[in-house]
Amino acid sequence: MATVSLVDITDFRERVILSQNLNSDRIKIASNLVQEKQLQRILCTQLYDEILSEYPDNLSPANEALMPFIKDFLVFRSYYEYVATGNIQSTPAGFRIANPTDSVAASSEDLQSLGGKALSDANYYQDQLINFLVKNEDNYPLWKNSSCNCPADLRPYLRNKFSGIGSPFGYTPIQDT
Repeated sequence: MATVSLVDITDFRERVILSQNLNSDRIKIASNLVQEKQLQRILCTQLYDEILSEYPDNLSPANEALMPFIKDFLVFRSYYEYVATGNIQSTPAGFRIANPTDSVAASSEDLQSLGGKALSDANYYQDQLINFLVKNEDNYPLWKNSSCNCPADLRPYLRNKFSGIGSPFGYTPIQDT
């Protein structure tokens, strides 16, 4: 699990609509998993490790410029993960739907719609992050020259687009950031 969290609950409250009574531990678990599993893959291990070692007080100017893109991606992707399981509780008797007496649980159709929007937002910010890295790759040699499991070899073929935003049938080019 990520030992340095690059986002906190304040970052979420600035970007997505969340209840004030939210169990922030669940959001933190989701964001740490996204950070470790997905952000590390996008940034490649060397750049990811460099940012973790510098955060929050010693970020290089290049990494400081990258942080808004990282935070947007982490918040929206973590929010998508949270939407999928937000009202499900693990209990000794198994998994249960949390349903306070003064509310009604969202239907599966409502959750699917909300999840679809959350995923679309997450994909948008993922593309913005990758686009920023591509356009500024000379400032990120650890990323540019990485031999990790990044989609670097696919960048020219997919026009720096990985999420398929804009069309369920194919990729559309991303706009300048």
